[in-house]
Amino acid sequence: MPTRKPVVYPYGEPETEEHQHGKLILRDYFRTLYPEAYVDLEFRIDETNQRSDVIVIHPNGDRWAIEFQCSKISGEKWAERRALYEKAGVADFWVFGDSVHSFGKTDGKPDTEKHRFSGMELRKINNSDGNRYLNTDTQLIRFVINRLGNYWTSDSVVIIRR
Repeated sequence: MPTRKPVVYPYGEPETEEHQHGKLILRDYFRTLYPEAYVDLEFRIDETNQRSDVIVIHPNGDRWAIEFQCSKISGEKWAERRALYEKAGVADFWVFGDSVHSFGKTDGKPDTEKHRFSGMELRKINNSDGNRYLNTDTQLIRFVINRLGNYWTSDSVVIIRR
């Protein structure tokens, strides 16, 4: 994947083009999926002062924060952010940028059986139904799941094109 330039928003956080593009893809996807809901970018959660990448607020009041995580953070930091959402009564869903995950090599070639998880990836995959990775160029999501200590990688199975 080519190196992407960071973009700085008015509130001061630098973001890569991958992160910017991924948030737009996810926002548009959820707007299509839930046309009756309020769906927007960079929504501030008043109770915790967090800013979700994408927010989905359903007519019944349920709030979903969609986080598109393109930088590697520690498993502890990821868990802290999740706990804040839980405290605010906001369901959180995490999608990782495809650039976050890497594979080991066999005979000098990438080996999709040898995962090299960051702290947040490992913590999430071992405490959930798996990790989702969005390729912003193809707009495909692939899954990596943990089944009895073995990690399985899907082919891209979810297409979320606009």
